[in-house]
Amino acid sequence: FGATGGCGCHTVPKQPVNAGGRKYDGPFGTVYSSNITPDPKTGIGSWTEQQFIDTMRTGRHQGRGRQLLPPMPWPAFGQMEDADLKAMFAYLKSVPKVRNKVPEPVMP
Repeated sequence: FGATGGCGCHTVPKQPVNAGGRKYDGPFGTVYSSNITPDPKTGIGSWTEQQFIDTMRTGRHQGRGRQLLPPMPWPAFGQMEDADLKAMFAYLKSVPKVRNKVPEPVMP
Protein backbone atom coordinates (compact mmCIF):
# COMPACT_ATOMS: atom_id res chain seq x y z
CA PHE A 1 0.00 0.00 0.00
CA GLY A 2 2.82 2.37 0.87
CA ALA A 3 4.51 1.68 -2.48
CA THR A 4 1.51 3.21 -4.23
CA GLY A 5 1.93 6.44 -2.31
CA GLY A 6 -0.48 5.32 0.40
CA CYS A 7 -3.31 6.52 -1.82
CA GLY A 8 -2.82 9.99 -0.39
CA CYS A 9 -4.74 11.33 -3.36
CA HIS A 10 -7.85 9.92 -1.70
CA THR A 11 -7.34 11.95 1.48
CA VAL A 12 -8.23 15.60 2.01
CA PRO A 13 -5.58 17.14 4.28
CA LYS A 14 -6.62 16.96 7.95
CA GLN A 15 -9.63 14.76 7.07
CA PRO A 16 -10.13 11.01 7.54
CA VAL A 17 -7.68 8.88 5.60
CA ASN A 18 -8.94 7.51 2.26
CA ALA A 19 -12.39 9.09 2.66
CA GLY A 20 -12.09 10.83 -0.71
CA GLY A 21 -13.26 14.26 -1.75
CA ARG A 22 -9.85 15.71 -2.57
CA LYS A 23 -10.43 18.19 -5.39
CA TYR A 24 -8.39 18.22 -8.59
CA ASP A 25 -8.79 20.82 -11.34
CA GLY A 26 -7.34 20.40 -14.81
CA PRO A 27 -8.14 20.32 -18.50
CA PHE A 28 -10.30 17.27 -17.67
CA GLY A 29 -12.56 19.45 -15.48
CA THR A 30 -12.96 19.27 -11.72
CA VAL A 31 -12.83 15.82 -10.17
CA TYR A 32 -12.90 14.56 -6.61
CA SER A 33 -11.08 11.49 -5.40
CA SER A 34 -13.26 8.52 -4.47
CA ASN A 35 -13.94 7.29 -0.98
CA ILE A 36 -11.95 4.05 -0.77
CA THR A 37 -12.84 3.20 2.83
CA PRO A 38 -14.99 0.12 3.47
CA ASP A 39 -18.16 2.17 3.98
CA PRO A 40 -20.85 0.25 2.04
CA LYS A 41 -22.86 3.34 1.06
CA THR A 42 -20.19 5.86 0.02
CA GLY A 43 -17.00 3.81 -0.24
CA ILE A 44 -15.92 0.40 -1.52
CA GLY A 45 -17.50 -1.60 1.31
CA SER A 46 -19.95 -3.39 -0.98
CA TRP A 47 -17.34 -4.16 -3.64
CA THR A 48 -15.99 -7.64 -4.20
CA GLU A 49 -12.31 -8.31 -4.59
CA GLN A 50 -12.92 -9.02 -8.28
CA GLN A 51 -14.69 -5.68 -8.79
CA PHE A 52 -11.68 -3.92 -7.28
CA ILE A 53 -9.27 -5.81 -9.53
CA ASP A 54 -11.46 -5.15 -12.60
CA THR A 55 -11.51 -1.43 -11.79
CA MET A 56 -7.73 -1.33 -11.58
CA ARG A 57 -7.35 -3.36 -14.79
CA THR A 58 -9.95 -1.63 -16.98
CA GLY A 59 -10.15 1.89 -15.57
CA ARG A 60 -13.93 1.56 -15.29
CA HIS A 61 -15.39 2.49 -11.89
CA GLN A 62 -17.35 -0.58 -10.75
CA GLY A 63 -19.61 1.43 -8.45
CA ARG A 64 -20.45 4.30 -10.79
CA GLY A 65 -20.01 2.58 -14.13
CA ARG A 66 -17.95 5.35 -15.67
CA GLN A 67 -14.32 5.67 -16.68
CA LEU A 68 -11.89 6.56 -13.91
CA LEU A 69 -10.84 10.14 -14.42
CA PRO A 70 -7.47 11.88 -14.16
CA PRO A 71 -5.42 12.08 -12.08
CA MET A 72 -6.10 8.42 -11.16
CA PRO A 73 -3.14 6.44 -12.58
CA TRP A 74 -5.13 3.26 -13.18
CA PRO A 75 -2.93 2.09 -16.09
CA ALA A 76 -0.03 1.76 -13.63
CA PHE A 77 -2.20 -0.01 -11.05
CA GLY A 78 -3.48 -2.28 -13.82
CA GLN A 79 0.03 -3.61 -14.30
CA MET A 80 0.23 -4.86 -10.72
CA GLU A 81 0.14 -8.59 -10.00
CA ASP A 82 -3.19 -10.04 -8.89
CA ALA A 83 -1.65 -10.93 -5.52
CA ASP A 84 -0.64 -7.30 -4.96
CA LEU A 85 -4.08 -5.98 -5.91
CA LYS A 86 -5.70 -8.56 -3.63
CA ALA A 87 -3.43 -7.47 -0.78
CA MET A 88 -4.27 -3.81 -1.41
CA PHE A 89 -7.99 -4.58 -1.40
CA ALA A 90 -7.67 -6.59 1.83
CA TYR A 91 -5.86 -3.68 3.44
CA LEU A 92 -8.47 -1.14 2.30
CA LYS A 93 -11.23 -3.36 3.70
CA SER A 94 -9.43 -3.43 7.07
CA VAL A 95 -9.25 0.33 7.71
CA PRO A 96 -12.03 2.27 9.48
CA LYS A 97 -15.02 2.99 7.29
CA VAL A 98 -15.97 6.61 6.79
CA ARG A 99 -19.32 7.78 5.45
CA ASN A 100 -18.41 10.52 2.98
CA LYS A 101 -20.39 11.14 -0.19
CA VAL A 102 -18.00 12.65 -2.72
CA PRO A 103 -19.23 15.24 -5.25
CA GLU A 104 -19.65 14.13 -8.86
CA PRO A 105 -17.07 15.42 -11.36
CA VAL A 106 -17.71 18.59 -13.33
CA MET A 107 -16.56 18.18 -16.90
CA PRO A 108 -15.50 21.14 -19.08
